[in-house]
Amino acid sequence: MVFLTVSTITFVAVFNLLVDKVTQNQLEPLIKQISIQSKNISIDDITEQTEALSWLDAVPYIKQAVVFGKNAETLFYYKKPNQEVTHKYANQWRQTFTKTNHYSDSEVLHTLQPIGGAHENVESIYLEVDKRLLQKPFHPIWLGGYAGLVIFFLTILATVWFFMRRYILPVRRFVDAVLETKQDQLLSCEQSLQDIEHTIVDLQSDNQNWVEHSKQLELKLKQQTDETLEITNRLIAQYENEKNTKLALINLSGRGLKALVHKMINDVEFLKVHITESQVHEKASQLNDSVHELLDVIERLQIYSKLNDNQLPVELQQTDLYRLLHSVLESNQAKASQNEHTLTLSFQCDVREAILDPHKLRQILNNLIDNAIRFSSPGNIELSLVESTNETKPFLTFSVSDPGPIIDTVEQQRIFEPFQQASNNEQAMTVGLGLGLAISSQLISLMLGDYGLGATKKGNRFWFTLPIEVIFRSTVLPEEKPSSLKTSAEKALKTILVVEDNEVNQSVALNMLEKLDCNVDLVSDGKEALDACRVSEYDMILMDYHMPMMSGIEVTQQIREGLKLTVPIIALTADDDEQVKSDFYAAGANDILIKPVNFNKLVDLLTRFLGDTKEKLPESTTFDHAKGSTPILNMRVVDDIRAMAGESGQQMVEQIFQVYMEHTPSLIHAIKQAYKNQNAEQLFKSAHALKSSSLNIGASAVAELAKQIEMLARQNNLDQIGGYIDKLDTHYVELTSFLDEQWRGI
Repeated sequence: MVFLTVSTITFVAVFNLLVDKVTQNQLEPLIKQISIQSKNISIDDITEQTEALSWLDAVPYIKQAVVFGKNAETLFYYKKPNQEVTHKYANQWRQTFTKTNHYSDSEVLHTLQPIGGAHENVESIYLEVDKRLLQKPFHPIWLGGYAGLVIFFLTILATVWFFMRRYILPVRRFVDAVLETKQDQLLSCEQSLQDIEHTIVDLQSDNQNWVEHSKQLELKLKQQTDETLEITNRLIAQYENEKNTKLALINLSGRGLKALVHKMINDVEFLKVHITESQVHEKASQLNDSVHELLDVIERLQIYSKLNDNQLPVELQQTDLYRLLHSVLESNQAKASQNEHTLTLSFQCDVREAILDPHKLRQILNNLIDNAIRFSSPGNIELSLVESTNETKPFLTFSVSDPGPIIDTVEQQRIFEPFQQASNNEQAMTVGLGLGLAISSQLISLMLGDYGLGATKKGNRFWFTLPIEVIFRSTVLPEEKPSSLKTSAEKALKTILVVEDNEVNQSVALNMLEKLDCNVDLVSDGKEALDACRVSEYDMILMDYHMPMMSGIEVTQQIREGLKLTVPIIALTADDDEQVKSDFYAAGANDILIKPVNFNKLVDLLTRFLGDTKEKLPESTTFDHAKGSTPILNMRVVDDIRAMAGESGQQMVEQIFQVYMEHTPSLIHAIKQAYKNQNAEQLFKSAHALKSSSLNIGASAVAELAKQIEMLARQNNLDQIGGYIDKLDTHYVELTSFLDEQWRGI
């Protein structure tokens, strides 16, 4: 291809040179004649002579001829002079041209030739030639040459193609195949060598790694041996410590529980001998108090166990500090009055709402105030709150100051340890297990706080700090209502709001509260409860948990935060669940009452929060059923209802059961319908309502089935509910038959 291209270019160049040469040769005679003509013209006839070159009319390709003088002026010409040519001659050509020169463009050939010695005033001759006419005789030669060149080019191309296809390509394919085979063999050999080298390197590396791994295993084995020895020693020490702790727990709990049980036995023995009604009620009340103390001891042991097992997580919530502290004082007011103490609050900070764990804070304050009431001399107990700030964030300092006796410096740290009590307090040595301060200190540490104890002029000051996140500040404290605690001469009827949507539970609560000489307002949902609180003032609110539209927790929170009421709120729930209790306390509830509602526990709550002391009922003498069996009707609950009503007890029992029998069939139907529609939410609500009402009237078998259905519905495990629903009809029929035998007409 390169050869052909070069050949073509060479041919064109040579052909053009030949044509130019021939063209110049054709112009030579004309220039010579014009030169001769110029010699024959006199100087006087030179100016503007045109006829002298008129013979050029016979030459068709001459477009113009001009004869220039020594001073670049036009002497004479053929046709009209071209001004551009004259200008170029005067400024460029005459200064640089000393011989004949040719210039060619696309259509015109320009020729300029000097004339030496022709005339003293004549210097050069310029011809402008029509290139197309001049070279017209050469066109056939030109076309023939190009045609021959194309034919030659195509012939060469075809020859090369044929030769390459016939001979070169097969040879090249063969050579490529040979080279490729050879290259593959070389690559295969090289790859094999590389594989061998890699294998050797890997073996060396594995060997080195194995050596290092062996050393690491030896070090690790030695380290594990040391760690095992250390763990063994630590476990032995821990075992000894736990052994000592358990011995102390057995000793102290045995001593405390033994004292309570002896007290209960003494009360029971007294009841066997003294049978007057007033003494029976007094001793029954003391016996009930002992039982509650026993339950308090057990509860503290459970809390201490959960703390040691890390089963009490911190649950941070937005909390109204003033309302919480005021609620704590109200809940301890009755106990303080019985021990001739007064409770005061010193709120010395502008933080009203903060993020912390209200349930644990309430538990700590109750422990400290309870210790102050039980173990100090009569006088004022002050709960105070101040705010401080460190380098990172704000924190609150809570303190409880009591009137003594003063705890010396040696024992101030010891009494925060579990099962430890102040040795200078004889009363403390016979009451309690020494867990109150230990539990409080662990709860404070769990919330990243600090604690301590110091002496004052009159007694002791227990303090602790908690880091917080401030939500709201205000220097204005809410208006406090006058204390609801009155002397026996000032006692009046209390107005209680019962928020309960279950009519059976409404009937039970109404009968109990009327027996306690209380005025009762009944509402069935949260909206009605809020409306009632806006228009009426209540001494206490009994708040159910599960209700339509709004839960009891939401209603409680609205009463506290929206209506800003400090009225005692007692939560009612059939769910003995720690999370439910925690949520109720966080929302602002003062206490929790687990269904079925116990009359004596309700009396305790009225006494504790309202100072409205009422006589308790003696505990039922009906024996519990054997473990593992669920009775159709728990007669203990029935006896409690009958005893509560006194002479009209039978009538009240029949009235409550009448309400139960009217509403239970619709609940069972709702459970079946929800199961048929696979509606887990409605199934849960209906089963919970049936469980709650059945517990309150003692229908244990039906309540247990409803509880199982409720639990499975909550887990959305509907496949296992069918069997319980079938048993539900059977147990309900058994219950109605049993009641029919007991009381005809129900």
